[in-house]
Amino acid sequence: MGQNQVQLWLRFRESGDLPADEGLWAEPVNTYEMGGVYQLVSTSSVVPLGFGDVVCAAVDARGRLQVVDVVETSDRVLTVTGHDGSVGAEEARQVADSWTAGTDGSTQEIDGQLYTAWPEGRSIDKIAGALQGTIGGRPEWQWYATALPSDRVRELQHDVDFDLDSDGAEAVGIQDWELSQLAV
Repeated sequence: MGQNQVQLWLRFRESGDLPADEGLWAEPVNTYEMGGVYQLVSTSSVVPLGFGDVVCAAVDARGRLQVVDVVETSDRVLTVTGHDGSVGAEEARQVADSWTAGTDGSTQEIDGQLYTAWPEGRSIDKIAGALQGTIGGRPEWQWYATALPSDRVRELQHDVDFDLDSDGAEAVGIQDWELSQLAV
């Protein structure tokens, strides 16, 4: 990851299907001693939140930067696609690179699934055309999910626990007034 990038933590609501948390990479936008505003440079593999979205984070009881709000979603469409074991790593990378080559988009692969943040402003019709042209009709590939900017707002992040993990907060010196200063 880049020199200025930091790791943020998404905490999830208790569920048998979800991990406790997930780390995401971000670049500082406007930071304070105990947190601030950050732009994500990676995409969640659990919830529709990712590359280009702007979040607020605060230091939790473990001393980690925990996401406590979604400030603004980028004008990107996020997709999740995947392939079976018959698709080699090089082929998967070439297909994914074709979707964002020469643009500000990005794809990350996690456990055989590709999380793509399409270039800003790319329409869903153009994205569907690109996916159909590269993986459509190929049974070893699947298009699993799509998240529009409107799908990634805080109100729709039902699996994310935005309440700051403050058990033992005194140990890292979090004060109530510091949390209120993080508002954007």
